[in-house]
Amino acid sequence: MKSYFTAKSLAKYSQHISGLEKKLRELQAQVQYSCEIGGDVWHDNASYEHLVEDIRVADRRLNEAHLLLRNIKLISYPASVDKVVIGCEVKFSVDGEKKSFEIVAHGDEDFTLNRILYEAPIALALMGHSIRENYEVNLVGKTKRIEIEEVKTLSWTNSK
Repeated sequence: MKSYFTAKSLAKYSQHISGLEKKLRELQAQVQYSCEIGGDVWHDNASYEHLVEDIRVADRRLNEAHLLLRNIKLISYPASVDKVVIGCEVKFSVDGEKKSFEIVAHGDEDFTLNRILYEAPIALALMGHSIRENYEVNLVGKTKRIEIEEVKTLSWTNSK
C-alpha cells in the first residue's frame, strides 16, 4: 500500500525517524553500564531486563517507521477541492453531531489540531464524497449517517 507524503511532511517524518534512531543508540549505549551494576550477570538483573525491553520497543517502533517509507508517493495538497481528498478540511455531521477535520498525509497528522491521517477510518469514510452528500457508512461496527457540509482547502499550507 502506498504511503502519501508531501515534501514537507516527509522531511518532518524523517526527523521523527532520526529521533527514534538516536533514542535507540542511547539505549544501546546503556547496556554495558546496566551489566556492570548487575555484577556482569545478564539474568536476575532487573535494570538490564528493563533496558532490553526498552531497546526491543524502540527497535520495533523504528522498524515500523522505516516500513512506511518503503512505498511512498509524494503529493501536493490541492489548491481547490470539490470533494473530500487528502489535503482538505471537511465539516460534516455524524448522526446529527457536527465535526470538522483536516485530512492530511503522513507526517502532518496532529489530533490536537484536528489533523487526521488519510488512513483513519473516519477519513476513509469521508474520502471521495462531495458537499451536501448524505449517506450511510459502517463505522466501528455501527451504521452511521454522514452528511458532508463543507469541503475546503487547508489554510495553513501552501499548495505548491
